[in-house]
Amino acid sequence: MENPDSIGQKFKSSFSEFEQAPSAHVWDNLRNKLHPEPEPGTSWLRKTGSYLFPERQMQRYIAFAAAAVILALAVVYIASVDQHEIYGHAYAGEVRLCRGIAVLFRVGDKAMPWDTLKHCNSAIIDDNGFYKFSKVEPGIYLLRISPEERSENLKTFLPSWFDQHENPDSSHTIIITAEDVRADVHLMSRSETGK
Repeated sequence: MENPDSIGQKFKSSFSEFEQAPSAHVWDNLRNKLHPEPEPGTSWLRKTGSYLFPERQMQRYIAFAAAAVILALAVVYIASVDQHEIYGHAYAGEVRLCRGIAVLFRVGDKAMPWDTLKHCNSAIIDDNGFYKFSKVEPGIYLLRISPEERSENLKTFLPSWFDQHENPDSSHTIIITAEDVRADVHLMSRSETGK
């Protein structure tokens, strides 16, 4: 019967051909190569992002985010292509109207008389007589200008439709197709109408 060897003797005989374990400074060099220290000039995003995502995955996320932003801007641009502005000045006689209100109506009829008018928007006329309607879709519109209530201009001028008309049936239409429209409006004098 064979004499049992001790475990220590078996271990020594099995690993006798191997070299001695490397010293501690070899392990330190190896650790620095496998896990290098971040460079002092790297950004916070790079420092934290490299721990959260692998480099390739991070590049994919950045590319996806850039594509999403470009797509969103394209959608906004396409949505605003068919929107225009109607702007201009309102006049009370020879001078610009100082404060008032401009009201924009959309015409639903193909021809006169205008039976279908839909209120679209209202705009304040500033101290220089300027008004502006933004994001106006293509179509046919009527515009009415009124001086500010309790103003001196209201005593002399009537609220008027574009341009110098007392009622909407005689008013000039504003047609929006592919460009912005400038429409200066002159108010009717009460002395001209006898009112």
